[in-house]
Amino acid sequence: MVVMACSELTGTIAKQRGVGLPLSFDHLIRKDRLAEWRRATVQAYNFFKHADRDPSAIMTTDDVERIEVLNDLTMLANISHLHTLGCNLDPAFSTFSMGITLIYPDVMDWKGLDEAFPDIAAARLNLGNPSRKTLLQAMRYALIKRGFLPDDRDLLVFS
Repeated sequence: MVVMACSELTGTIAKQRGVGLPLSFDHLIRKDRLAEWRRATVQAYNFFKHADRDPSAIMTTDDVERIEVLNDLTMLANISHLHTLGCNLDPAFSTFSMGITLIYPDVMDWKGLDEAFPDIAAARLNLGNPSRKTLLQAMRYALIKRGFLPDDRDLLVFS
């Protein structure tokens, strides 16, 4: 819910400032997958939004996976939006953005992303497609090394 709230906030600020957001979902998601993306977004967040109406509702494994993808891609857009709005972001956000493009290759509009971010294109071609778990573990390690997270590396298990 926080990721979606950030998305709504950055969208509202951009609209008030008259600033276009080049990596909005209309530009980020392949045109043939955009309607599917919007349906999944509404369905996933409605579970939380209307939980009081059906307290016996249960999230399935598919629902959880859908929200993971939704949150990852929304966070990617949020990072881009914050940058576009002039926020000074830590380099860790760029690392996250690159990683997300690597683990969701079938969703991305590579032509637009490769043109906008040639460094990401080079990394994507060199690194292949790591799993989400591997990417998040590597990012956690990087954040520990930079002092943003406590040093509990003994809990990390790379597969």
